Amino acid sequence: MKKYKILLGGLISATLLFSGCQDIDLLPKDNLPDELYWKTPEDFMKEANWLYSRTESFDTKDTDSDIGYEMSENTTSNGTLIAPNSDTDWSDRFEDLRHCNIIIEKAALYEGDQAEIERYVAEARFFRAYTHWRLMKKIQ
Repeated sequence: MKKYKILLGGLISATLLFSGCQDIDLLPKDNLPDELYWKTPEDFMKEANWLYSRTESFDTKDTDSDIGYEMSENTTSNGTLIAPNSDTDWSDRFEDLRHCNIIIEKAALYEGDQAEIERYVAEARFFRAYTHWRLMKKIQ
């Protein structure tokens, strides 16, 4: 009986000892640090592609005027519209500008062939100008 206890104890100890030898990848996949991320042209492509999701939508309805075409009244047409304290259309543009500037800054530090990423840098420069235009349009 004593042999079985020793054997069982040894087996449990070996199981616990070798189960901890697993190599675990602790890097977050959705938020890599800059030292690991801006290494390939695909990284620049992903960031430039994100800018396309921030463009304007031109399929809006004319519901925010006194001659809106909807059949029912809304806050604009019945006079109860209250101006909001914040405007995400304004603050989101500054997030877009920062994103464009990060792409341009990281391109200057890129160690590979600059020709591989010049398209994405050009897209970031375009979206930076486009975002400035949207901000100027907003204040007029």
